[in-house]
Amino acid sequence: DDAYTPALVNRGFAHLVQHNYPDAEADFNRALELDDASAAAYTNRGLYYLSQGNFGLALTDFSLALAFDPNYAVAYHNRALVHAAEKNYDLALDDVQQAIALDPDYAAPHATLGAIYSALALESYQEYSAVAGENARLPGGEPDIIINGLKTGAENDDFSIWLIFWTPAH
Repeated sequence: DDAYTPALVNRGFAHLVQHNYPDAEADFNRALELDDASAAAYTNRGLYYLSQGNFGLALTDFSLALAFDPNYAVAYHNRALVHAAEKNYDLALDDVQQAIALDPDYAAPHATLGAIYSALALESYQEYSAVAGENARLPGGEPDIIINGLKTGAENDDFSIWLIFWTPAH
């Protein structure tokens, strides 16, 4: 129904996941013509802009969604994705943690939080290589070895993975 905002929002999202971008954008824009306070329409149009790499418009739409519904965890989560894509990890962490605080049972922000921390870890490993030298090995091995060690340690209540990072006094 071209006169019912929720239907346009849902159909637009279906177009988006099918990579039918012109129809997705048209449906989101039509939904907003009918209801310019639709947080769902702004959120899904923000996803469209994000998928196109238009981070500025995506941030604007997610922020508008939050202006109309300040407790909309989905908009916080999606805005976190834009910040993360732009490597603004502090802002991404703020938004994803807000999404989790608003809806602890919403699974996606938990995965995004882990991905943000992984991106920060990768940046840190790159900085380590820059400081220690390109051929320097990480104290605990490659990042995947460290991540697996952290996972196993957490599962078995074993803190020993952290000991590989110790530094004696000098």
